[in-house]
Amino acid sequence: MEVRDHELDRFGVVNNAVYQNYLEHARHAFLASRGISLTHLLEEKFRPVITRIDLEYLLPLQSGDSFSVQLWLTRLTRVKFQFFQQIQKIPSMQSTTRAHVIGTFLGPNDRPVMPENMKTLHP
Repeated sequence: MEVRDHELDRFGVVNNAVYQNYLEHARHAFLASRGISLTHLLEEKFRPVITRIDLEYLLPLQSGDSFSVQLWLTRLTRVKFQFFQQIQKIPSMQSTTRAHVIGTFLGPNDRPVMPENMKTLHP
């Protein structure tokens, strides 16, 4: 991805809240690449929710910077998953941000649940 000018704050760096958009986009792209459609899950009355996110900002991104987002998914409990993510500048591969994201899905009865197709993504 590449930083766009409208994502900057008045100090000329990416606004801290924008990093969460980058991380979310990467999580959704990851799920789509594994054949999991959030649209289909929503049609089945499964809603993904983030219950906790810890971010560590290491180095600011600026206008025009290219970056990649890496992620690792593991199962935390029977109904919770966690992503470990990092954003790295390209081409230097310097880490700019690290995140630990915990979430679940709310099922048709509004209770936490792990959809069957999510169970196959991680141990």
